[in-house]
Amino acid sequence: MKNTLIILFCITFFAVSCKDDEPTTPTETNVEAKDYSGIWSGEFKGGDGGLLEMTVASDNSMTGRGYSTQIKQFFTFSGTLNTDGSLDGAETNLKTTFSGQFSDSTASGTWTNLDGSIKGDWNLQK
Repeated sequence: MKNTLIILFCITFFAVSCKDDEPTTPTETNVEAKDYSGIWSGEFKGGDGGLLEMTVASDNSMTGRGYSTQIKQFFTFSGTLNTDGSLDGAETNLKTTFSGQFSDSTASGTWTNLDGSIKGDWNLQK
């Protein structure tokens, strides 16, 4: 009987001590990144205006193109989306920078030229 109690105690002790101590709440490392890939179309406005299109690849690299109604010229740009959907400083061939935030089906942000004298907002839909 004494041996049975000791064995039962040891099994219970080992079962309790092997309990997983990892938290069950999601952390930044185990939350899957959203998929922003696809073609996003819209406009930009402010000190200049026109049409805007961005294409996001599955690795979050982004290329874009637009048309300025003020200078009547096409422009291109590229950048990378962060895993949270933020876009930091995609620069065009005309020295204009686009920054903003992507969500499931919309994206928006601001743009500014190199010296900050011309700026505005942009909005896209997927």
